Amino acid sequence: ETRLVPSDRLPDYSLKTMDVEADTHEKWMEMASISLRKDFPGFVKFKNSEKKLLVAEVAIGIDRCVYGFLKRTKKL
Repeated sequence: ETRLVPSDRLPDYSLKTMDVEADTHEKWMEMASISLRKDFPGFVKFKNSEKKLLVAEVAIGIDRCVYGFLKRTKKL
């Protein structure tokens, strides 16, 4: 079971950051975070306008994923 929650910290480069948490049967643990970044310059041109590009970043904690898997399968 997983859930998305607003991050308790907002990096300077981020417009919005959400944490992906998983139930390890002990507690809810952050496994990854998703940020909408604002620090990459770039524009795309359309016929009549120009739009600023935003970058979506996904940061995955592989060590946390393995820990959560081992906890849920009772191998840890």
